[in-house]
Amino acid sequence: MSASIRRHAVVLLLIAGAGAAAAGLGVRSAPEPALPAIAALTSWPVEEAYAPGDAGGPYRQWLVRDPAGTDALLYVGATSRVQTMVRWTGELGYQGEGYLVTGWPEGRVRLADGSTAAVSRVLAERLDDRQLLEYAIVRPDGVQPSGTSGLPAAAWSVLSGHAGPYYMVRVAVPAADGAAADRLLGLVLPQLLARARSA
Repeated sequence: MSASIRRHAVVLLLIAGAGAAAAGLGVRSAPEPALPAIAALTSWPVEEAYAPGDAGGPYRQWLVRDPAGTDALLYVGATSRVQTMVRWTGELGYQGEGYLVTGWPEGRVRLADGSTAAVSRVLAERLDDRQLLEYAIVRPDGVQPSGTSGLPAAAWSVLSGHAGPYYMVRVAVPAADGAAADRLLGLVLPQLLARARSA
């Protein structure tokens, strides 16, 4: 068994133990966090707002336009459940639509306040359509590139009864326009982090 598999197994056991302990202690799950309005996240003009949905928590998508003219699809989901946060990846919807997802590098995005945050970056391809997906999880303790990043801290937050809120964020842009994804995440992530920390 590889070291990576062992680490993931240990973390999953920690989360299961934390969940069992929370159930034994009678810890109630927090209500689902509300999604912010698009105007609270970015001033980029909205070209189209899609109907809200629910996938283990509420989510919304907006097609926004960068000041340079690039269209970007912004997805924001919210949950108070660590299990939903851990399972979410920014690729799932694209894989379900028949896109081939390649590359797993983590990158860094400069935030509006001058700091940086780690994000996941993948290329989603289907026929001639090539989309760059950049996504992250926003938690009260910071921005993580995926739901499985920082699992011990997430397990501890469940056990201590201070889990969530968690925001799942993804930006999709044409593969040639990756800088637009960086700019949009740089605006959106600090807003969501402030909301997560103030909850």
